[in-house]
Amino acid sequence: MRKVSLIILVFAVAMLISLPAWAADLSGPSGPISATELKALMGSDKVVPIYAGSKKENGFIPGSVNIPIAEFYETIDGIPKMAASREKLADIYGKAGITPDTYVVFYSSADDPAHPMRGAWVSGFRGHKKAYFLEGGFEKWISSGFEVSAETTIPKPAVYDVNSLIQDDTFEATLDEVLTAYKTKSSVLVDCRNSDFQSGKEGKAVIYGTIPGSSLITLKDVLNEDFTFKPNEELQKVFAEKGIYPDTNVTTFCNTGTNATVIRAALIYVLGYENVQNFDGSMLQWALKGLAIASQYDHFVIGARKAQINGQLAELSAAPYLQDGRTYVPASDLGTSLGYVVTICNGSATFTRVPGGDVLTVDTTVTAEGINFVPLRFVAEELGFKVDWSAAGNDAKIFTP
Repeated sequence: MRKVSLIILVFAVAMLISLPAWAADLSGPSGPISATELKALMGSDKVVPIYAGSKKENGFIPGSVNIPIAEFYETIDGIPKMAASREKLADIYGKAGITPDTYVVFYSSADDPAHPMRGAWVSGFRGHKKAYFLEGGFEKWISSGFEVSAETTIPKPAVYDVNSLIQDDTFEATLDEVLTAYKTKSSVLVDCRNSDFQSGKEGKAVIYGTIPGSSLITLKDVLNEDFTFKPNEELQKVFAEKGIYPDTNVTTFCNTGTNATVIRAALIYVLGYENVQNFDGSMLQWALKGLAIASQYDHFVIGARKAQINGQLAELSAAPYLQDGRTYVPASDLGTSLGYVVTICNGSATFTRVPGGDVLTVDTTVTAEGINFVPLRFVAEELGFKVDWSAAGNDAKIFTP
């Protein structure tokens, strides 16, 4: 009997030694894992690295399965790129030979930190708690001197019981919850994109801009050059400057809830802050619902009757067009964008600032189908506005802070 007990004890100790600190609590939340920690686990069939990148790497972590990050998105209620449902996640994992007892570690190239964190976030949110991401990406694995495989493995399918997935709603902020936070200021809303997206100069939603009153914290603010997380002291300072402390309610968002998982991870896993949720629908959902958007740019697209003016979609009198390298737009619509009243007299357009009284007269307008057009850049710049042009999108952008 003593011999049997000793064998059991040795086996239990061996299991504990083979698992890193984060694996001690089998019901613990997903989070970061270092290359050294992952290497220590590589002999276990209960650990599966998931390559979630979108480009061909110079090899892979041995034993990796290839599951493109696109698999972890799903269109739900007309909103694209939402978290894959429990049913879809169970199907994905079953085909990859993954069961509810499997530890999965997402990774990609180091310069793509968001997609692995998104994969781990979706898994944790839908109920697969043993989901992690490799901090520093594949480059950290290589720089540690660990072996690589030329290809990913072809897994043997397994049965993944969807009923084992118990959704954890603390991971996500719903649209209604974000709307309440916006109205009551009960949570600090953090835009996790870059300044071009936050300002409305660029965008992926139907309206470019951000949720009014939100703060900007970018990936560069929380990650080192090697895409590992910055030291705690630096992170604490970054967040404190935005009024975020350990007991602060925080809601992260971006375009699709992807970059936002990086900022959330810095708060939850590195600093240990608890009250942090990710707005899964992010700006795609917020804009589609027609909610308030703060934007410093108006957009006029060649050939499009709809334009973004003052943070809203507006129906133009006529579509803008190009002529001799100049963008022409209806004078009245440009006046609305710039905050000027426009009067037309004998083929001239007069722009008058109200209040303020500033006046600009464009002597010659172009009339088409009874509508007076003026050159956008000339008028806007004469009135002191900055204009950017995107040839790729045929988009004239007016900076209107």
